[in-house]
Amino acid sequence: MRRSARPVVVAAGTARGAGGALALRAVCVDLASRDAKSVVQIPRRLDAMTLPRGIRYIRLRRFSAVLRELIGPARRASTYVGMSDRLPLVRRSSREVLVAQNPHLYGKRLSGVSRPQQARLTLLATWARYSARRADLIIVATEAAKADVTGATGIAGDSVVVRPIPVLNIGDTKREHRGQLERIALVGDIYGYKRFAWAIDEIAQWALESGRPVCVDHAGGIGEQTASRSFQEAVKRHQHVKVVMLGRLPHSETIALLRSADVFVFPSSRESFGLPLAEALALGVPVVCSNIEPFLEVGGPAPSYFDGSRGSLAGSLDMVSPSHVRQDMAARGLKRQQPSNGWNVVDGAEYGK
Repeated sequence: MRRSARPVVVAAGTARGAGGALALRAVCVDLASRDAKSVVQIPRRLDAMTLPRGIRYIRLRRFSAVLRELIGPARRASTYVGMSDRLPLVRRSSREVLVAQNPHLYGKRLSGVSRPQQARLTLLATWARYSARRADLIIVATEAAKADVTGATGIAGDSVVVRPIPVLNIGDTKREHRGQLERIALVGDIYGYKRFAWAIDEIAQWALESGRPVCVDHAGGIGEQTASRSFQEAVKRHQHVKVVMLGRLPHSETIALLRSADVFVFPSSRESFGLPLAEALALGVPVVCSNIEPFLEVGGPAPSYFDGSRGSLAGSLDMVSPSHVRQDMAARGLKRQQPSNGWNVVDGAEYGK
């Protein structure tokens, strides 16, 4: 690729979640491999030392990042990539790419959230859908996410390219599986749609009925206060289940947590991809997850799926409890072909070409 006089600008200064940070890193790995100028706006708190060299990084506070997303890059760019489901309100580059990663901005409205949070989501959804309609190219990670975006905006499907997010830096796969199911991992910031409180209730039911002690390790920050309170109340209700809340961890420690788990439980009711799912499969960790379309697409036959009804997760845990079942699940997960290179969100070629 020839060096461009105008840079590729990637706007990711408002990315907050761990999944968004991992997706951003995959984008930077791809950009660093290109012979082109790149400018990437990153959250001020993000450790730039973990990102590849050869790129100019601009560290921004959240207010400054939002302002830049509103007005666009300070100077004209050859390509402007919006990594937060939105593009500037004023076009200033010759080509604008939207990376759509937040399914709740295109699907049905989330239930059980406060009025201020619902107002905020409505504003973001309006901006995201406006951005999608005026984007030159939209990148999504699954066919399910593509269907959400096209269904919500009415744009043509050929404007949306599906590229699975690559799994980076996971190290060695899981080597041993305990005879008994003792440790369960939950990963993700606490939001209502993650259904972590419900998952604790289900895990507690399984532990009580099976008579087995179990420890649940959760890695993730607080996304919504209401969901966090529900999670903590569920933990208090079930003293026979040991729950360790670790907060947000560095990626390497999250991977170590997944590798040490007997089962990774992913109870979300809505996702656009689910990086922890892809990482658990690549590590050879047995996965029990909800049967939403993105998870079915990413996981295929490897996980054990539940439908979210009462007792469904507890039933799945009972089914995967025998060690030979978990070993078979791990083997199926390792056979899943997960992308392992950078994430190209700049051009419109099909993924892998």
